[in-house]
Amino acid sequence: MPKDTGLSLFQPDDRREIVLSRMRQKLAGVSGQTAERNMRHRLAHRNRMLAWGWKGVLAALLIVANVIFLGKRDSNLFTLGVQGIPYLPSPAAALGADEKARYWAYALYDYDKLKARFGMDNRYAVNQAEAKKRLQDLLPSVGMETLGEISGYAPVAFHEVSARSRP
Repeated sequence: MPKDTGLSLFQPDDRREIVLSRMRQKLAGVSGQTAERNMRHRLAHRNRMLAWGWKGVLAALLIVANVIFLGKRDSNLFTLGVQGIPYLPSPAAALGADEKARYWAYALYDYDKLKARFGMDNRYAVNQAEAKKRLQDLLPSVGMETLGEISGYAPVAFHEVSARSRP
């Protein structure tokens, strides 16, 4: 009658592996001590490999967390109520199209003039893509004098003014 070890051959268990290894090595004629040492070595190697797998998974999670959280650091800080980089505020709504266009042109090309004309007291980070877009949106509605001033900083496509459209 077979000896009952209380082990299931279908569930992964280190004890089961040791028992099966002993059985195999008895059949192969290997000594018990050598078999035990070989089995423990294999199990230790497997456990080290599993540990490296977990370390790899943790490293990947850390990289993903850095990309997600540090890539949006300023918006995350803002939601927590902490100010990160001070961004350039939008011009006052009461300003006309000419003054708003000057504001964005100075923000892009002449920061000292922006500080002097609009009373900026410290340095702000300027999102150049947004500033250029806002300036381009305002260009069709600004006067010729403002267009001339702005074109001194960057090439501006002047909008066509027909003789009939003049008041």
